[in-house]
Amino acid sequence: MRLAILSRAAGAALLLCAAAPSPAADKPNAFVDIRVAEMQPGAVKTVRWQGRPYLIVRTSDEMLQDLRAQTPHTWSQRPIADAQAYFVVSGRSSLRGCLLVHAPAGAPRYAPERIWQGGFYDPCLFGEWDYAGRTIRQYPDQSESMRRPDLGVPAFELKDRSTLRIGR
Repeated sequence: MRLAILSRAAGAALLLCAAAPSPAADKPNAFVDIRVAEMQPGAVKTVRWQGRPYLIVRTSDEMLQDLRAQTPHTWSQRPIADAQAYFVVSGRSSLRGCLLVHAPAGAPRYAPERIWQGGFYDPCLFGEWDYAGRTIRQYPDQSESMRRPDLGVPAFELKDRSTLRIGR
């Protein structure tokens, strides 16, 4: 009888332990793997990771040329690597967190003096970013007070030809 009671108690304790959430279940994933094999050059894909939207851009040769041409018109003037196949940037504005809208090359933009080479804009506060997440100066004489931060860029790497890993 005592053995039966101990056996039931051990079984109940085992069930309680199995039902209790583990600390690992509460941690967000350190990375997410995204299938990118079907993305054509020039495509933009939105994904969610850790509750936030991210934009994946598969570059084409034309996009990379446009990005390099765009560099003098960005606030940071961060250079673009010659053969960067993908960019991953935050899908929210770096100012107040509005969801960004994709505007392909040639689309209307806030400052029409320059041909738009493609990227993203904030419909709430009129910010513009290129495909690399660099903030674009809308006018050459734009005041520093109008500067917006570049978009957040998470760590990412191309694992193989079909998988891009965001995070570490």
